[in-house]
Amino acid sequence: MEEKGKPKRVMTRVGDIFCVELSEYKVYFQFIAVDSSYLNSTTIRVFYKKYPLDYVFDAEEVVRDEIMFCAHTMLQPGLKQNIWTKVGKSKDLGDLEHVLFRTTSDWSPQHLKSYRWWIGGINKEYEMIGELTEEYKEKTHFGAVMCPNSIVKRIEAGEYQGV
Repeated sequence: MEEKGKPKRVMTRVGDIFCVELSEYKVYFQFIAVDSSYLNSTTIRVFYKKYPLDYVFDAEEVVRDEIMFCAHTMLQPGLKQNIWTKVGKSKDLGDLEHVLFRTTSDWSPQHLKSYRWWIGGINKEYEMIGELTEEYKEKTHFGAVMCPNSIVKRIEAGEYQGV
């Protein structure tokens, strides 16, 4: 029996689509994988198109959109904090083979430039490439597990804040 006042946990599965409703528009993202090569983290793809607040959700239309970015995040905290809502699902997960992430082992403030960048794909081993070239910078997504608020800030600003 469910405790009074305690919200029921929303079950999430690969393929689920979520909505982030902002003040003037809404944006959708999809849970596309559990990445065993990066902390078994939930991997999402965020769609670029901004929909009007009165848009009637159509999963197949949403997943045909261009990808703004992919990220590792935590779905349940975003649901609990009402940062996003689960709205549907689609079997179309896009091209997972070409989703690449980058991370560095130089995280201290004294490192203004890293020469230890690692590149890896979903459920694939990461390999060290050394210095981050423009080619890899354009082809990869930032590889850290981002909190729900950081995902929303990236949607709004086009880049992560403070990274």
